[in-house]
Amino acid sequence: MNVSRIYSLLILLSAIVFAWASSSPAADQSVWPLTPYQVRVYVAIAPGPPFSPRLESELCANLASRIEAVVGPPWNVTVSSPPAPLSRAMLRDLGELQAGDVPIPSPEGDKILLVTATAMPGGILVTARDFDVRTRTLSTAVVRPIWQTGSLCDASLDALLSAFAPLARIDRADKDFIYLRVKAAGLPTRDPGLALVRPGDVFRPIIRLNNRNSTFNKATLARWSYGAVEKVSPEETLCRIHSGMRGEIAMKGRGRIEPLALRVRSPGGSTMVAIQSRAEPKPPLAGCDIYAYPPDKKDAVAFLGQTDRQGRLLVPSIEGSMLRVLLVKNGSALLAKLPIMPGLERRLTAELANDDQRLKAEGFITGLQEEVFDTIARQKILAARIHARIEAGEFDKASGMILELRELPTGQQYVLRLGRERDILASNDTAIQKKIDMLMNDTRQLIDKNFDLSLIENLERELREARTSGVKTAGEK
Repeated sequence: MNVSRIYSLLILLSAIVFAWASSSPAADQSVWPLTPYQVRVYVAIAPGPPFSPRLESELCANLASRIEAVVGPPWNVTVSSPPAPLSRAMLRDLGELQAGDVPIPSPEGDKILLVTATAMPGGILVTARDFDVRTRTLSTAVVRPIWQTGSLCDASLDALLSAFAPLARIDRADKDFIYLRVKAAGLPTRDPGLALVRPGDVFRPIIRLNNRNSTFNKATLARWSYGAVEKVSPEETLCRIHSGMRGEIAMKGRGRIEPLALRVRSPGGSTMVAIQSRAEPKPPLAGCDIYAYPPDKKDAVAFLGQTDRQGRLLVPSIEGSMLRVLLVKNGSALLAKLPIMPGLERRLTAELANDDQRLKAEGFITGLQEEVFDTIARQKILAARIHARIEAGEFDKASGMILELRELPTGQQYVLRLGRERDILASNDTAIQKKIDMLMNDTRQLIDKNFDLSLIENLERELREARTSGVKTAGEK
């Protein structure tokens, strides 16, 4: 059986699988790796030199042929010119195109790949982006400069394959890994050297919420969670999870909720990270120390700087690692551990617990505990001296020392101070309030444990009994 016959059978099998998956949600889940992408490629070429009027239609035909020859079974593809409004938006600036600018076709399909060719001084700029229909998500732009129209088809195909963002379902997650079922992963590409997913790739979780009739409602992108691919197989792809907010990876509420993931690639550059309080009115957290390290080199921690008055710090990319893990500290306290792909987004905002109230509480508690320990020590010293004076028959001196003991702060006074400060330091952030309460409660236990409420009463009774027994002071002798 020749190669063309094998591929024809694979295409037929893919069509059967796709029809079955479309008719059954349960089947769709189980045969996801054998389900090809339904792909629309839209090609827009700027009018005028160096482009001929027929170049756009010629490129569409050539690109369709090249995609079939290189990709094959994983993509059921159509290549055409875009609708006029979309074409104008693409040629205006494909990199600035918004997801809402892309019309959703009927039937929806899986992918809309966008490619433009525009003139630049001395050459041509080819730009491509992936629009994932299922999640309504646009990839970052991939740019390929060329110098002649003869290279346009090759550059367009290269840009499209680089921009293409494979889609996966998140099957399950544990402490360290997420397990993905990648769409079309079981269908071989015609070019054996082309792998749509490789170890080292990075997937970003995205949660799709469906309406009751399974149509799209909205999608929520995980801002601080990534999965780095460690092992690829047609059935399951293993990713090590790097997450600062595990709640972003929702695995509950299956049915109307679809836990998905898209492969992401950074164009390089930097991302402005803004840190602000999660409690209203959400003020910026200025003066936070920011450290960073690559996920696979935890010992290579580098200090990036402090957040400015607006709580901002520019985080650059580094060579050899797509991801960086940010450590956000306020004093000695670690506020957050935030994975980031610098350059993927221009700006990211993290809402964290405002630790200022906890720091104030910690400062107050430290000072109060020092006072408490000092008072307890003085109480014990005085009590020992009073016992010694009573045993020596120096009752008047013992009585004077008891008066001195009465002038020391009591445990009840410290408890009252603790209560007043608890009210002053109250936070509307439940996590911070919990930490403050823990500090306060630990101090209250320290006070209750070390202050003897009956100490003075017992010493006065001891003194009365000694006087009554007829023991004389040195002066009486």
